[in-house]
Amino acid sequence: MSNILRYYACSLLLFILYYLDPTCGFSSSASNLVQQTKNLKSPTTPLPTRSKPLEMLPQAAEVASLIDPTMAGYKMQAFESYGTVTALAINAALYLYTSYDLTEERPNAKLYRSAFLAANALCIICGAFTVLLFTLLVIYSQSALGMGNEAGFVVFWKETNNFAPLGFQSFLACSGSFVVTFLLSLKQKIADDDTVGNIILALSTVLVLAGAFQIESVLSLATNVIFTPEFIGQ
Repeated sequence: MSNILRYYACSLLLFILYYLDPTCGFSSSASNLVQQTKNLKSPTTPLPTRSKPLEMLPQAAEVASLIDPTMAGYKMQAFESYGTVTALAINAALYLYTSYDLTEERPNAKLYRSAFLAANALCIICGAFTVLLFTLLVIYSQSALGMGNEAGFVVFWKETNNFAPLGFQSFLACSGSFVVTFLLSLKQKIADDDTVGNIILALSTVLVLAGAFQIESVLSLATNVIFTPEFIGQ
């Protein structure tokens, strides 16, 4: 506590000395440096700006033709849906991790345990990346529109256009690894009943494969009729 009080006392003393004499007894060069610092802080002296981001900003007339608030709102709602579904998958994966018996001593238990941990880790890591990516895209896009910075929104939207497919691939990896985690957890839960347990596990695996086939059909259809080259950059 005494060190903290001594620190604040020294800081107060330096502030008083600076207020009485900005040079604090230093040389004239120090005085010039202080004066230059004040000039930089003065409102009349413009601060240097980076020209590259400004060059990227389109003109107001170009922005009016590039931006469509309704379409942008639809895309941001889709991004929010990715984040919501992924967050639910992460929560379920964490629950499966806490309920999985890592001390099980059965034949091939070590193999199943390693596969479970790998799938669970992949689900959580990919899911966290997906949630953070789409959340940041939505937050910054809405912030730009809320500030009235349509030009900045257009530039940000165009420059981050390649991140959306990456987030979608991470979303698929999170979903697939979650299914694997669930099946491995199910395998452990029904291990005591070989006959019925194997039937349940086999049916669950068949349903998962059938669902994956149907989802692949939906993804292929969306790629062919929705995410065509002329609409990908929008």
